[in-house]
Amino acid sequence: MEVLLDPRTVNSRKVLAGLKLIGADYSIRKFDYFQAEQKSEEFVKINPNAAFPALVDGDFTLWESNAILQYMQQRK
Repeated sequence: MEVLLDPRTVNSRKVLAGLKLIGADYSIRKFDYFQAEQKSEEFVKINPNAAFPALVDGDFTLWESNAILQYMQQRK
């Protein structure tokens, strides 16, 4: 699983804290909020809302921090 985020954003930090708390196995792909990289074509293909964070698990994608945390807890 890969989490796409900018660790400077509140919701990205919330996801990182939650994943660390549950001991989830994941990788991170960083994007720069201040360079508007969340609006790039690459990111918008994953999250049409163009907001951090997002999750890619194989062919499955998910966004919004609470949804990501719930998914990761159930998958753990």
